[in-house]
Amino acid sequence: MNTPTDFGKAMLPAPEIDWTKLNDYRMGRIREAMAERDVELAVITNPLTMRYAVNYHEYMQFQARIPLMMLFVFADGPVVFSGAFIKDLDHVTEYIPMFGLAPFLAGFDQVENTRKFVDFVRGRLAGKGRCRVALDRLDASAVQGLMQAGFEAVDAPGFLEKARSIKSGEEITLCRYAIEVAQLGIARMREAFQPGISENELWSILSQVNIAHGGLWSEARMLASGERTNPWLQEAGERRVQKGELVGFDTDMVGPFGYMSDISRTWYCGEGKAPNAFRDLYKRALDEIEHNKANVRPGVSFKELVDKSFRHPEEFQAHRYPCIMHGVGMCDEFPYVPYPQDWEDIGYDGIIEENMMICVEGYVGSDRGGSGVKIEHQFLVTATGLEQLDSYPYDENLLN
Repeated sequence: MNTPTDFGKAMLPAPEIDWTKLNDYRMGRIREAMAERDVELAVITNPLTMRYAVNYHEYMQFQARIPLMMLFVFADGPVVFSGAFIKDLDHVTEYIPMFGLAPFLAGFDQVENTRKFVDFVRGRLAGKGRCRVALDRLDASAVQGLMQAGFEAVDAPGFLEKARSIKSGEEITLCRYAIEVAQLGIARMREAFQPGISENELWSILSQVNIAHGGLWSEARMLASGERTNPWLQEAGERRVQKGELVGFDTDMVGPFGYMSDISRTWYCGEGKAPNAFRDLYKRALDEIEHNKANVRPGVSFKELVDKSFRHPEEFQAHRYPCIMHGVGMCDEFPYVPYPQDWEDIGYDGIIEENMMICVEGYVGSDRGGSGVKIEHQFLVTATGLEQLDSYPYDENLLN
């Protein structure tokens, strides 16, 4: 675990980063993945992958809904950006106007704009024959247009996620910083934590600290109090915290420079030791994390992690968390390791690798009702196992 941070600092200084080295590494990972799959062109519209590829970070939430911009990464070298608002990005060799494939820009008849998009691709890949074009997220009309023009359309998100899963030293530094910012936000939340505060009021403190440091958003507003902590995945609302209750939260925070802090804690709203029932839930969640993290090391398969995973008594299985652990970087990422009960439906195998970043989950809530406890830690996979990156302390009143 890290040396405890001074969580009372007003602002945390940003780390010094070699941005050229970082951007070269990330683009190199994309090109390696393209070469492995014999892809001639990757068309990227996902704003997080766009940032990964060329560090573009304008209008990211808008882009997630309405793909104004497209990044074209050609296997033979050129990187073309369509619709960019800033034009001084590493690796981008050409800027062109947007194609406007979304109905917001093209209206309800996208035929003409799709034709222009297909003509552009066909012109740049002239003489390549029936080559592979990897597509991130595009409407059916664009996909059909490329296929009718003779290209083989393949999925880009899978190999792009795999490329992002192995972190460079610069990325690890930025993830550490995002976690420090999140923990400062958590400390501010703790200062305001008292009976009568609403879930929304408490949650807003984390967002304020994140944005003040140049962070972006949280993927969900995951904070719940009292019996709303069970089952989990209920977002913050107007409910006011009462004395004697539990409050759990999950940061899911896309922080400064686009890297994520995904950690969870549960607190007791009261003085002195929490009731035995709450402390029992807390211990079960900690036991789950300790057991499952001990199995993680380079070379172990996802299936082995599932087979060796912690087993809760039956009453806690119906309300289990969606996964045992998952990757993290610019958001929740590959890999995703489900519980044994879910393996046949959604499980896929793979291998843990050094310099992956992994979040290990612990959640306990009974199917008989009552409160639940959520704890989550963020780890770096090292040559020998795991390094815990977050260090915010547990609630002493919930420890046995």
